[in-house]
Amino acid sequence: MEQAPAEQAVQEAQHVRDEQAHLLAVGRLAAAVTHELAAPIQAVGDDLAFLASAFDRLAARLPPGPDDELAALLDEVPAALAQARAGVAHAGRILAGVRLLGRRGPVELAPVALNELVRTAAVLARGETRAVADVLLSLDEPDTVRGDATSLLQVLVNLLVNAAHAIAERPGPDRRGEISVRTSPDGGGVRCVVTDNGIGVPAELRERIFEPFFTTRPADAGTGQGLALARAVVERHHGRIEVRSEPGRWTELEVWLPAP
Repeated sequence: MEQAPAEQAVQEAQHVRDEQAHLLAVGRLAAAVTHELAAPIQAVGDDLAFLASAFDRLAARLPPGPDDELAALLDEVPAALAQARAGVAHAGRILAGVRLLGRRGPVELAPVALNELVRTAAVLARGETRAVADVLLSLDEPDTVRGDATSLLQVLVNLLVNAAHAIAERPGPDRRGEISVRTSPDGGGVRCVVTDNGIGVPAELRERIFEPFFTTRPADAGTGQGLALARAVVERHHGRIEVRSEPGRWTELEVWLPAP
């Protein structure tokens, strides 16, 4: 038996409330975790910087012509320290992005460096993108827009995750694809274009993809709110978002945001 429209609407409204409560709880957890991890990660980074500097000073005091084992260490230790410092810096960027996504409070419009948000979004979306696509960034200056950093970061993460899903649904054994993100000044604002070579969007669905709860994916694979949220946020920033696509070949989502 089919559900009555009123009953279905009640269930959808309850689903939204449940999801909002879940997201709020996740946001609180993210804030707590990032707060606890920030200090030790900073300490590890500082200690690694000290060790790299101390090793350079010690190496400079060694007599010329070290034996083979010592010579190998002189080459390997700086490389290992550099790799460790890069890993700590990467972890710090992830924490910064999670802290920004978990922030709660009123939306504040201020000058924002869009390129930095793109870089952070690429880090945060890696869990979805790295298995299916290479992400290429081509970021131009000037890139300053007027907006709320938290909201815009959510938009960028949603666009990258959506692109990864489109690539993952490509048929055939070789499903690895490419996602490109390009920014450039455009008139009185900045243009950000996310392109993927996934399954594409049929012409009759190109406007519907921005509708709340609309999705072509299985019911347990998402709620269909990512692009609806993106449009709502972009329009609240007095910008625009447009989609272009060739089914079976590529999709391009373009966001334009005004400069301060």
